[in-house]
Amino acid sequence: MNTTTNSTNQTANNTGFPPVPPKAHQKASCKTPWVDHFTSEEMTALGWTPEQIRDQQRWNLCAGGSIVLCRHEEMGVIVFGTPMSDGRYVAKGYYAKRMKEDFFYLFKTEEQAHGYVDRWIKEKRLCAEYKQTRKAERRANLAKPHQLKVGDVLSSVWGYEQTNVDYYEVVALKGKRTVVIRQISSDVTSTAWMQGTCTPNKGHYVSGLMEYRVSEQGNSIRLNSFSSASLEVPKIVDGEETYAPRHWTSYA
Repeated sequence: MNTTTNSTNQTANNTGFPPVPPKAHQKASCKTPWVDHFTSEEMTALGWTPEQIRDQQRWNLCAGGSIVLCRHEEMGVIVFGTPMSDGRYVAKGYYAKRMKEDFFYLFKTEEQAHGYVDRWIKEKRLCAEYKQTRKAERRANLAKPHQLKVGDVLSSVWGYEQTNVDYYEVVALKGKRTVVIRQISSDVTSTAWMQGTCTPNKGHYVSGLMEYRVSEQGNSIRLNSFSSASLEVPKIVDGEETYAPRHWTSYA
């Protein structure tokens, strides 16, 4: 058993934890006593913080004899442990603000329980660090100027059991990260039964004005829940813009 970790958990991580409910708030209605609930009014009157109240409510859901195995307030982690008479060990872990446990497992030994809990906490810490890193990256990317300009063509490829291709043209810029677009028609070529290729037909509008925020990447927009539109980069041939054809399919 990792005695160093357990010793640390039992001292530093339990700081500020609500006291065990007094006898007046306990009951033994079955072979395994369950800790009765403090009412919200009682806990508020005792001056407990929302975090303390939440942890007490979690503790109330554990069997009698449960202890706080470890607690990390900065991560919102709390794990309860319950030793059993046959040497087995029950561990129950909560994360963030959820009242639904993340795990509730029975282990052959207390040592196995501690090993699992250590790995679980490490995973949660790495996940939290990754989220913080991604949040910082996203803020930095959104602070940069986007790459779209007036005249750019965006393409959206979407569909279920068929491939639809829609084209849009950027007709104006608005603010730091908003573009005004209009859908444009396309030059369609049939290459086989109900399929073919298409290219954008700039300036031939088939819709009114629409405004969208530019994505974090800076070269695309989110149209709806199932499709996005990304920048089409043309080749310049004899001074003219030429777009690579995209493949489409259609089923009646």
